[in-house]
Amino acid sequence: MGGVNSFSQMEGAIEEGFEAVQMARLLIREPDFVNRIVATLRLQEETTPQNSSDSAQDVVSKCIRCNMCVIATVDPHMSIGCPFRRGPVLSAEMMREKILSEGGEDSVSRDIRDIEDLVVEVAH
Repeated sequence: MGGVNSFSQMEGAIEEGFEAVQMARLLIREPDFVNRIVATLRLQEETTPQNSSDSAQDVVSKCIRCNMCVIATVDPHMSIGCPFRRGPVLSAEMMREKILSEGGEDSVSRDIRDIEDLVVEVAH
């Protein structure tokens, strides 16, 4: 199954019987996405009591599926990759520290809104 954009979508696809999920665009935009999932799960294990009924927080990709990475594969004037990707790829432990310092996964939602605003500005 392709086009997954979050950890919960990945889990849902596997639970529905899909043998694998495709994450090409997601990983082009965010090569450390799997490390972010691992860091978030570890952080939740550390901070959530075992008998808690709180549901796990989902991990959502920063990819907005604009397809610029796909277009770059056929346009000789474009660099291959995501035009919105910034910064180095982080290990799971470094990602955990980043999540803690930025105030949790809500910072990802802010990043997505910022990127969407940038796309709208570029389009106009």
